[in-house]
Amino acid sequence: MNNFDIVKCDILVIGGGGAGCRAAIESASRECQVVLASKFPVGQSGATVFAERFYAGLLGTDSQDNPQNYFQDIVRAGSRLCDRTLALRLANDSYNRMIDLERYGIKFKEKEDGKLLQMEALGHSYPRGLSPLGGGHSIIRVLQREMKKHKQIQILEDVMVCKILINANTVAGAICLDLRKWKPVLIKSKAVIVATGGYSALWMHSDGPCDLTGDGIAMAYHAGADLIDMEMILFYPTVITYPPSVHGVLLPHEILTHQIKAKLLNGHFEEFLPERISTLEAINYLIYKEIAKGSGTPHGGIYLDVSRSSISRDEVRSNLMTLLPEKYMYLLEYGIDIACQPLEVAPMAHYALGGIRIDSECRTRVFGLYGAGETAGNVHGANRLEGNALPEVQVFGAKAGEMAAHWAKGHDYMDWNIQEVDYEIKRMESLSEPKRNAINPSQLKTRLQSIMWNYVGPERDETKLRLAIQEIERMKKQDIDRMTIPPIRVFNLQWVHAIEVSQMLDVSEMIARAALIREETRGHHVRKDFPEKDDKNWLRHTLIRKEGGKMKLWTEPVEEVT
Repeated sequence: MNNFDIVKCDILVIGGGGAGCRAAIESASRECQVVLASKFPVGQSGATVFAERFYAGLLGTDSQDNPQNYFQDIVRAGSRLCDRTLALRLANDSYNRMIDLERYGIKFKEKEDGKLLQMEALGHSYPRGLSPLGGGHSIIRVLQREMKKHKQIQILEDVMVCKILINANTVAGAICLDLRKWKPVLIKSKAVIVATGGYSALWMHSDGPCDLTGDGIAMAYHAGADLIDMEMILFYPTVITYPPSVHGVLLPHEILTHQIKAKLLNGHFEEFLPERISTLEAINYLIYKEIAKGSGTPHGGIYLDVSRSSISRDEVRSNLMTLLPEKYMYLLEYGIDIACQPLEVAPMAHYALGGIRIDSECRTRVFGLYGAGETAGNVHGANRLEGNALPEVQVFGAKAGEMAAHWAKGHDYMDWNIQEVDYEIKRMESLSEPKRNAINPSQLKTRLQSIMWNYVGPERDETKLRLAIQEIERMKKQDIDRMTIPPIRVFNLQWVHAIEVSQMLDVSEMIARAALIREETRGHHVRKDFPEKDDKNWLRHTLIRKEGGKMKLWTEPVEEVT
């Protein structure tokens, strides 16, 4: 394993989702040589490709449809925890990034008069819900097509970045593993953009793709970046838990309950939600409590029942084909007609709200290191407005690409530490060596996901969180060195799991420790032992940094910028 390839570029983008693709396009348009590394094929990894047809956007239709109102909605929905400079960036730049998407080839649903349709969206004070035809899948496809126009972009698929190399608090490049050849790849770059998505796959019950394991966040932490509000994870309330053939499929309750008039019922087929409820976390928590008190369905959920809609069955099917065509047809392929049968749904981990701490220019405290998309923390605070995920990846992907290009043009390459490179390569090689009492990395991953769901799930308390930390520390000390994988060199996904699980343990510990010190309930962070929001003591960010090889946690007040 001493032989390895070296690739040189101005900017390395880690991640092949919406933020990574948009960042690569922006950097390349500024005449920089870009390498985009994705551990799975672009268009088949990350969360963007799975996104629904909902894109929060401004059109300036009237005096209320403006960035300031949008900004205030973001702050309010996030329980005032979001970074105000990031919320302002999202509100101010979302329109221009929507125009970029139209220029790339995305079409938005129109009304009969030819104007773009703006739909009501939960938490928004104005109907900002635009509908990109084809949803996130179409967005990824047009971004791929746009990247092909730039000869400066080199795409490395099935290449997993394992470590960001740093010299004097400045980016020097990264160590990667080519999963097709099982061969190390060293990338020498002036800047790195981390756009690897969130960390919803840390929980046993999640509706997100399995590759959202927080590896980019872990790498940024070890590179010296700060992390912010890691305890904040959005649990989506209506994800299918039964039947098992479609377990984990998200059913957008906003569309189904508001526009198609579906009912949310407990296990006794009774309505239990108040008539007016305005936030996602409130719906989520009431569903969780209904299940916890024993009024759930046979498989631990509630019923989402479209068949009880007040509109006709034909109109229901017509609306489903208009608003959720891909999802409706997908369920039909499995013999499930949501128009006439209830499905069991439950809260599941959906979206990371915490992550790498960036400023409004996507910079971290490490020179040349940038974050974008779900990897970056605290754009939204303690809850995300409906439809804000797609504009977030476009706004901050573009900004990260711009700023990384600006840095790369003004700075030279840094040397890396060859001993550090050798150590990392030997560590990867050692994973295939026989060990006493060997354990499979997939087993470790499953055990960790169970710990996170049971102890750091939708409802938390001090006892659960301390148990989680204790179990994670035990796994780090006793299990990680016993991890062994088969010595298969080509497309052995156990290599991926083995590299991921070490990073997952780090990120899981960060989440549990941050959740333990936040002694209040705010947004999706629910503490059973501290059930009230506490603005007096806890209108503060939790922050994490690696210092002296240890995990340091502290808090800082939220800056009330307008």
